[in-house]
Amino acid sequence: MHKNILLTLILAGMACLIFVQIQESEAQNPIFFADFDGKGIPDNTVNTAAKYKAENPANTWGIGDFLANKTKALQMTGGGCGSSSFTPFPGVEDWTDGIIQIDMGWNDDDSWGIMFRREDEATGYFAFFGWIETVNLALFDLAELGLANGQCLNEAGGGGVENGVEPGGEIIDKFLDVVPHDFKKMTTGPAAVSYTGRILADGPTIKVWYGLTDDFPDDPLQEPTKIPVMLEINNSAHTKGSVGIWQESNDNGIIDNIYVFDEKGLAVAPKGKLATTWGVLKTR
Repeated sequence: MHKNILLTLILAGMACLIFVQIQESEAQNPIFFADFDGKGIPDNTVNTAAKYKAENPANTWGIGDFLANKTKALQMTGGGCGSSSFTPFPGVEDWTDGIIQIDMGWNDDDSWGIMFRREDEATGYFAFFGWIETVNLALFDLAELGLANGQCLNEAGGGGVENGVEPGGEIIDKFLDVVPHDFKKMTTGPAAVSYTGRILADGPTIKVWYGLTDDFPDDPLQEPTKIPVMLEINNSAHTKGSVGIWQESNDNGIIDNIYVFDEKGLAVAPKGKLATTWGVLKTR
């Protein structure tokens, strides 16, 4: 009888261990991944330019060479402020909490952005990753910013939110938080440097990192140690919506290695319990 009890306990323990491992394995998987070379999630069609439909038809996309990563990447093929636009990541809707990470390259002096929990032009959050023209990292509430597709930041809100100095302009108005990025040796191309933007959204807590891709861990769930959190706010104005890239007149700009995790990723990110390291999909 004791043997039967012991066997039952062993089997129950094994079942619990398997269940936990399955939960952890599921929690590690991004809900969206595109590298424009190999494996895509939910399927490989996300590695084609045709899947990326900007809200502004003047914002067009193709597949180009990201020299910094020595890989293929999604490349903006329009130009000018009139082409500025939001492009949702296909299938990423009603996103609430999780981690977003993107590698970015430049063939211009303009800026990238990530919009998230976005419902329309006036609803959601906007993380702005400046470069040469605007030397800031900023976080905006779209409801306060007043930015429409086809506008640069110097046209937002009716009077612009920058000080108008180029290069080296700064964000001066309508932000939730803003810091200088303090990058050195910036270049306008040919996509010769890769920087990474990372967002963690957990309820009202929003954190943003921005720095050299080489200084980020290979695993996007692992919090960076070489790059500090550059922005951190608590704000509950927007709770769910789409996720996507915004570009500001970023002629021939490049993005690569797009990861979007949902709230399951938050459950394992601080623990580092990773059976599968998604970072190995990156090629730098």
